[in-house]
Amino acid sequence: MGELSQRTVALMIRIFEALCIPWDSGTLPIVSKSDLSLELYELGFEKDLLDYLEKERAWGFRDVLPDLLDGRLMAALRLRAQVASRSDGGVVWVPPGGFKEPVRQPDDAENGRQVLLRLAVYLCLRIDATDLHEFKVGRENLLASLTLDGFSLVGGKFVPSDSAVIDQAAEATLLQHLIKEASFPQESLILAHYEQAEELFVDQKWHPAIGEWRNFFQAVIHDIVEITGHNRSDVKKSDGTMRDDLRFLLQTGFFNQDEWTIVGAVWGFLSAGSHPGISLPHQARMAMIQALCFGQVLSSKYLVWRDNSFKGYQT
Repeated sequence: MGELSQRTVALMIRIFEALCIPWDSGTLPIVSKSDLSLELYELGFEKDLLDYLEKERAWGFRDVLPDLLDGRLMAALRLRAQVASRSDGGVVWVPPGGFKEPVRQPDDAENGRQVLLRLAVYLCLRIDATDLHEFKVGRENLLASLTLDGFSLVGGKFVPSDSAVIDQAAEATLLQHLIKEASFPQESLILAHYEQAEELFVDQKWHPAIGEWRNFFQAVIHDIVEITGHNRSDVKKSDGTMRDDLRFLLQTGFFNQDEWTIVGAVWGFLSAGSHPGISLPHQARMAMIQALCFGQVLSSKYLVWRDNSFKGYQT
């Protein structure tokens, strides 16, 4: 199970300050604090939380983020909600010296850390939208720190590394690049199947996730068969079943015998209703690994296959 570190929080503070605080008196911030609240709202952050952070805490990153880490902020927000819900309109007597610090509940620290992980996702997305090298370095440092804390970026969320597989983010980016370079006719559908599978995996919907990776795999094979069929009239085209699609790719030379056997086995794994002795979460992880690996294999082979007029792999 991952555990956010003070090291990671300090990195996040530095990045937020670089984004939201002007570098000198003659410049504007990259993101104003009001725009920060709006951008976070677009990502699904709760309005009450954002109002509190902006209006009552003024987005003071050096206080806000550590208070999220130890649960103080979530305890204060919970007390604020309790006062606001009073039937007398929330008017309360404040004793001299103010209220004592709200008593933290067991869930406050965990809830605060979940907010921090969501903020880390925002930072990664925001930095991706900039061209500044310094921010790119900061993003990589943040990802490295989160990796050391035991978190991996999967499907747009940071999850404990025991819920992630390999370097999923980097491998998924490479896969998407290869698919786009291949210009498959069903490119949008292929990518949609993969992205949906990621979302289902993060939500721990194991069977549906496996099904979407199977659909992804099948769509890639189908497009390779369709394009090859238009360029290889010397070989009888498949009738559309996966078994015949794979046989067609063997007969045209896209696969050699060993590759045909392996890819057929992958399809069999993805299509089987169950695998006795393997838990559903592990089956889903294996399906993700196979989709990443063989999606790259198929796309890479296709690029060379296409460049050689669908008749070989000479380079």
